[in-house]
Amino acid sequence: MGNLESSTYRYPKYPREYPRVTSLEEVDRNDFVALANAQNQWVRDRTIDLEEVKILRERLNECVRREEVNHPQNCREIAESYLKAFKKYRSEGWYR
Repeated sequence: MGNLESSTYRYPKYPREYPRVTSLEEVDRNDFVALANAQNQWVRDRTIDLEEVKILRERLNECVRREEVNHPQNCREIAESYLKAFKKYRSEGWYR
């Protein structure tokens, strides 16, 4: 495996944490560094929101497959949380 052995390189346990910065609406448009940081934060937040929607959709699909005929009753909570997250994701997007 070349120079990288499993004992010499370790992946970080947790993802990198970024400091929160001012939002895109509040940032000074003439400060390019602050603007870039705000854009990066917005993209990270949108990516996290999208992944939450995907996870909820997967859980809903698994529940529907598992429950079969009874899925309207037994998967209602998951369906409601999925729809809530999806509507939130859609309302905050590029395409308002």
